[in-house]
Amino acid sequence: MTLANPNQSIAHKLRITDADIRERKSLLGMTAADEITLTRARPLIEPCVDQVVAEFYDFQLAVPSVRAVLGDSDTVTALKSSMRSYVLELVGGDYGMRYAEKRLRVGRTHARIGVTPKYYIASMWHLFDLISETAQTAGDDFSASLRRLMLFDMGLTFDTFLMGISAQVEAARDDLQRYSTELERIVEERTEQLAILSRIDELTGLGNRRAFGDALERECAAARRRGGSVCLMFADLDNFKSVNDLDGHDVGDEMLRRVGHVLGRTCRASDSAFRFGGDEFCLLLPETDAAGAEVLAGRLAEAVAKVTDDRIGLTMGWSVSGPAIHVEPAEFLKQADKSMYRNKGVRSSQGQTATLIQMRPWRNGQENPKPN
Repeated sequence: MTLANPNQSIAHKLRITDADIRERKSLLGMTAADEITLTRARPLIEPCVDQVVAEFYDFQLAVPSVRAVLGDSDTVTALKSSMRSYVLELVGGDYGMRYAEKRLRVGRTHARIGVTPKYYIASMWHLFDLISETAQTAGDDFSASLRRLMLFDMGLTFDTFLMGISAQVEAARDDLQRYSTELERIVEERTEQLAILSRIDELTGLGNRRAFGDALERECAAARRRGGSVCLMFADLDNFKSVNDLDGHDVGDEMLRRVGHVLGRTCRASDSAFRFGGDEFCLLLPETDAAGAEVLAGRLAEAVAKVTDDRIGLTMGWSVSGPAIHVEPAEFLKQADKSMYRNKGVRSSQGQTATLIQMRPWRNGQENPKPN
């Protein structure tokens, strides 16, 4: 049953049929004789219907909680008109599907304006007393028939209430499902963002040591798989500690940010730059040989000197894995690190003006000959 389908009648949504109506009447002991008895009392009720309705609402509005539910005078006027029709329908003789659908609509209206079952039952009992008193000359049979019919009506109204509750539960379930789906999406996005942030160096914006480790494994495996090569450059800042000690960590951090920007900007799209830790940086350069690494090293050294006003230098070493011999990632890193420290020793002994060609990279685990 789809409660939210606007193209279905309430009776259809509740699966109320002619057979269902007959069964409801039978369960209450309501027969054709009761319907005849009710119809015969119409001449007694019709002249007094306005008085019955007026007394009914005088009583209802005297109860503060009911008065609060009924609201403004326009609502009360509309309800009085509906009540007048209902009283006449109680003695109208037509108690089939059309009558049932009207009762269902009335029940839906009561539910919408907030008339709860306890108020509805009390009001129906009071209405029963008013009508029975008005038609007291019709005898006890009339009261018994009216009671059975009004119980029939109450059953339909409660079905409408339950339908409304079911619709609310269904809507709440859908809202909860949407909320849950949205929450899952947000959590997934946040988790992804946290995963990304956990791999980024907050200061420089480059990949951090964790990201470097994963990238190193990945690039080494890719180079081995395609039969190509990959170059690992290891860079260390010169004179950084002096700047940090003399000018403070804020200046030092700014220098690191500038260096990180240079590394990220100078690399190719296929290259990756990382802050390894402290003032050390690593670059992974797919399909780059020692000559290509040397050219890049020169460009990087010049760019770093420029953005730091020549206060900080850059010492680099590199190693190439493949295509002939592929080095395991851990050994690959050791080679590049050792190359960097060898070159730092060269620069220390010859001064910061030592040319970059004096840097000695390692290739496939063997130290390259020192250039002439």
